[in-house]
Amino acid sequence: NIIEKNLVMEGVEEVSSGEDDTFLVQVHDVSPEQPHTVIKALRHSTAQDIIQQTLSKAKYSLSILSNPNACDYVLMEEVTKDAGGKKSSSAKPCQRVLQDHECVFQAQSRWKGAGKFILKLKEQ
Repeated sequence: NIIEKNLVMEGVEEVSSGEDDTFLVQVHDVSPEQPHTVIKALRHSTAQDIIQQTLSKAKYSLSILSNPNACDYVLMEEVTKDAGGKKSSSAKPCQRVLQDHECVFQAQSRWKGAGKFILKLKEQ
């Protein structure tokens, strides 16, 4: 029965697509001991989720131990827009703080050039 076969195949697709639910995020300036870290996050992760994951991965860093609260941090997006044809040294990076509930995967997929996320304390 062709219809049954299709249903079975679709079921398989759904199971395997669970892996594609994740993406890699590189977070910079995590701590003096750890200039950057790469975490595997769910695509629907918010900035706060990413911060929490980053902190728990870097929990042995002294600066993180002294300030382990995710809500004290923000994720800053730094995107260097390609200045089209000109030397990239003239391209100024644009910096923007992500909202706590902003989807990091969506923010990252909007980049039109080199971009990175930087972990910052809110006071800074």
